Amino acid sequence: MLPSQSGVETSAQKPAGKSWPRFSKKVEEEELIEAAKGSFGYKPHQWQLEAAIKVLEGNDGIVIAGTGKGKTMVFALLGLAVKLSGTKGYYIIVSPLKALEGDQVRLAFVARGLECPLKQRA
Repeated sequence: MLPSQSGVETSAQKPAGKSWPRFSKKVEEEELIEAAKGSFGYKPHQWQLEAAIKVLEGNDGIVIAGTGKGKTMVFALLGLAVKLSGTKGYYIIVSPLKALEGDQVRLAFVARGLECPLKQRA
């Protein structure tokens, strides 16, 4: 199989019927895309979908993208897949998003020449 431009196999290149080992059932990509559009108002980029599907298939994964480029959508797709598959259990994300949010707010204040009311992280 050949990787796509993003370095991840696309759905057209995957063997048919590849299961999601940690889930009650596999959810079709179109169902996942429609759920994302319904929940967030837009469909995920192909690289986001591909990254999420690789994890759902039981692979480890790493996504490297700049701030604000859509890494969080990958987490969201995994959460939607849990719900759509009917799998019982919990879905936990460990991420420094709160710290990132604070950094971005501070930068926005500084860029406008304002004093930021948020405390600086140590």
